[in-house]
Amino acid sequence: MEANSSDEQGHHPLVYRIAVGVVVILIGILFLAHEHGYHLGVFGLDNWWALFILIPAAAMTAQVVLRVRRLGRFDAEAASISIGALATTLVAVLFLFELSFRK
Repeated sequence: MEANSSDEQGHHPLVYRIAVGVVVILIGILFLAHEHGYHLGVFGLDNWWALFILIPAAAMTAQVVLRVRRLGRFDAEAASISIGALATTLVAVLFLFELSFRK
């Protein structure tokens, strides 16, 4: 059992680092574009900081992809992680666009 858990631990951190790195790089590109006069719509929002909430959502999505590739199927754990990723993304979207569940 320990070999499997260390094997999983050996693969997961790389996937997480790549997912987090991609999201951070994309956010950096948006900042850079804004500094050079390109207004891509994101910086017109007051809550642009909510983009950082997408970092764990990207990590969870990477975990689901890795699990599905390893198992060859979409199981209950992958489904629960996907629900967490979707919920995190929903929270980010609510903050970004100042949306509310209220009328």
